[in-house]
Amino acid sequence: MRTENLRDNRLLNLRLLLAIVLCLALPSVSWAEESDAGDSEGDGGEDSDEELPPWAEGEGDGGESSDSEGDQAGDEVGTEMGENAAGKDGAEAEDADVIPVGQWKSGGMLGLGFSIGTANGLAMKIWPAQMHGIVVTLGAPPRLNSLAVGLSYRIHPKAVTLPGSKVVLHPNLGPAFRVRMFVYSDGTYVDGLGGLAVGLSATIADAPAEFYMDVVPGVTFGINIPGTGIGFDVAGRVGARLYL
Repeated sequence: MRTENLRDNRLLNLRLLLAIVLCLALPSVSWAEESDAGDSEGDGGEDSDEELPPWAEGEGDGGESSDSEGDQAGDEVGTEMGENAAGKDGAEAEDADVIPVGQWKSGGMLGLGFSIGTANGLAMKIWPAQMHGIVVTLGAPPRLNSLAVGLSYRIHPKAVTLPGSKVVLHPNLGPAFRVRMFVYSDGTYVDGLGGLAVGLSATIADAPAEFYMDVVPGVTFGINIPGTGIGFDVAGRVGARLYL
């Protein structure tokens, strides 16, 4: 009986000891697990610091591309400004070659006057700009029974102002045509001429006048004159015109 009581006491003591050991062991295990979890979280934080997320990388690339786009836009603006400046300089140079109307003559664009030469008569010139003009002549050759009509386009390449004066010279040239009619008792005959007019005009600044001379070498041909073929002739005249 006594032996059984001792055995029961030992079992009870063993159970109490086991319970105490378990109570001490469980908090240690939970603390170790929490420590391992904290370490793993710390390692994850270091990895996140070292490696950028995709959205962060996207922002970096976008910044670089925006910088390159800004540089490209700046280059385009600079190129456009350079082209505009070059075009402006070219326009200014071109304007410098053109003399304003008031500096080489006054009056309107229509000039009326006279001519003396192979055809004596009237001379008209339409001169709307310094470079371009149209000349029309109507006169009688030395033969009193004839009449000549001439038409010529003139281009004036560059005006030259005489130093120390208001006189401006205008070399000019252009295609010219003339039709001449002869009236006789037995009929009317017509011939023609086509050639190149070469002339020189002089004007005075602030004066509505022009003095001119020109020659027209060209090929002549008979229109209704029997037995007349192709020939060569030179027409020439001097005169003056007043611009209205």
